[in-house]
Amino acid sequence: MYGKKLEEIKRKRVALLLKHEIEGEGKENTISGKKEPEREEKKIIAEERHIVVLGTAAAGYALKKIEEDGEVLQGLNSQFVKIEAEKIKLISGENFRKMKEIALENAEDVRIGGEGGIFASLWDVCTEYGAGLKCQLPKIPISSLVIELCEDGDTNPYLADYSGSIIAVTTKPEKLLEAVKEYLKEKMEEKGGETNRNNEIYENLLIAEIGHLISGPEKMIINGDEVRSLSPEY
Repeated sequence: MYGKKLEEIKRKRVALLLKHEIEGEGKENTISGKKEPEREEKKIIAEERHIVVLGTAAAGYALKKIEEDGEVLQGLNSQFVKIEAEKIKLISGENFRKMKEIALENAEDVRIGGEGGIFASLWDVCTEYGAGLKCQLPKIPISSLVIELCEDGDTNPYLADYSGSIIAVTTKPEKLLEAVKEYLKEKMEEKGGETNRNNEIYENLLIAEIGHLISGPEKMIINGDEVRSLSPEY
């Protein structure tokens, strides 16, 4: 039952993205980000800078939605809601603070998501580094519950409030992800609970390497064979 629900969510994710992602005044294939003040460029070898995301896209939006309208969860499979809610809770509160500490130890740039969404944060990173971007859209962590909530609110999850998640720029993504996974595994073992559910949560943690910076101005959001350009919202 849960597996069928996830397949349904995957289809909705594609449909939701195609419905919302093209924005801008007369510009085709653009994804709106949030323009930030230019910062001093960092002299780097761009391709060595990987981008790791800790937390689901639209985390802030989803939490607010649940608080304001508890009825929005009615009609969803109860097992689905419980597991997805646990995935989100696992990376919040005290665990969120610890993940930030781990990120600071293993990354050169760490930032907390904001109201502009994950695309705004990615644009901000590129601006600060004076670099381009190759981002694999399917790799961006996003809770299936978040997709349901964004669909209900006719909202693009990649532009929705991203508070409660972390974006890190690092030359050692594997080390960062492994450290976070090890910490979260320990917290799950301390909590106990059903083994199968814990395994499901641990195998689908809302953390991932989503791409890397590149030399040059191109900021690419890649979804299979389709490549779109990340651009600021003026």
